[in-house]
Order: sequence, then structure tokens, then C-alpha cells
Amino acid sequence: MTNTHNNTSLGLSSWTIMLSVISILSISASVHAAAPSVKEALEKCAQQTNSLQRLVCYDRISAQLNDYDDYSPETVIAVQTPPIAPHLPSAVMPVAVLSAPANAEKDSVASFGQEVATEDSMVATIAAVNIGSNNLMTITLNNGQVWQQTKSEDRARLSEQQVVTLEKGFFGAIYLSAEGSNRRVAVKRLK
Repeated sequence: MTNTHNNTSLGLSSWTIMLSVISILSISASVHAAAPSVKEALEKCAQQTNSLQRLVCYDRISAQLNDYDDYSPETVIAVQTPPIAPHLPSAVMPVAVLSAPANAEKDSVASFGQEVATEDSMVATIAAVNIGSNNLMTITLNNGQVWQQTKSEDRARLSEQQVVTLEKGFFGAIYLSAEGSNRRVAVKRLK
């Protein structure tokens, strides 16, 4: 009896507290229900036929969205844990680390960003020429490389001891041309 008497003496009964909590919850729920989502608000604005009213509607949405500009999400603080060393067997011997010469670092800095010079052509002498059953030439060079003609339409005349040049073309193509001739043969490397 004294407990209810103390609440009534303060002017707050449990019934009043419960009603105030329910009313606060219902008000917040109605506010959230009345506030349309951004998508719904944009769709309502798009339905406006008058361009001035549509512009005012979009401006109103923009102003409401600008209220949240100062909002910043909480930053996540990453806790670093010390790395765990892998278990190494005791029989493993440490490997000596070789240091790179200081000149290599200077050269890499000096050449950074410059075009890399690659060999786009090679000169060799023909050691042997064989014509296969498919009418494609197989060319063996003096350095041991073996090349085969890829197109039977190419009609260059090649013979042994002739100096030839291999050149890179577009899309990975390689062309073989004889010295002193304006014809070239598309080839692929066999060996």
C-alpha cells in the first residue's frame, strides 16, 4: 500500500507511465510511417505534371537529404595482433641472403618509365629447307631453331646458306624474309 501511495504522491502512477510509453512509441511509429522512403518521394515528384512543382518537390527532397550530411558512421578501430611464427623443423638450415648491388637500384630508378627495348627481329642463316606433304616449308636455321610456314599462299623462294630475318608482326605473328627479297613468309616455331 505504501508503494502505490508513493507513486501517487509524486503524481505518477504505473498506469500513467505505461500510457506515456505507449504514446511515445506510437508517435515515433507514425512519424516513420508518414516519412516516405527516398524512392517513394522521388516517384511522387516524377508524377508531377507541372515542371515548377516537380522542381520544388525535388528541392524539398534534396533539402531533407542534406540534413544527414554531417552524419559520419563510427570508425572501426582495427586491433593488430602480433603475427604467429610458423613452426619450423629443427633440421632446416638458414639460407644466406644475398644482397643486390647498389648499382642495380640506381639503374632501376634511372630506367623507370622508359620503354623497354626488346628485340623485334633476328638474323640467321638457313641450314636446311624441307617441303612437307601439305606443301608447307620447314626451315631449320644454323642456331638449331626449326620454323614452319603457316600459310601455303606465301611463295618465297628459300635455299640453304641464305641469310634470313625473322621479324615480329602484329598479334604475335612472326615473318621470315630472305635478304635482298621483298617477299616474306608467315612462320611458327616448332623447335
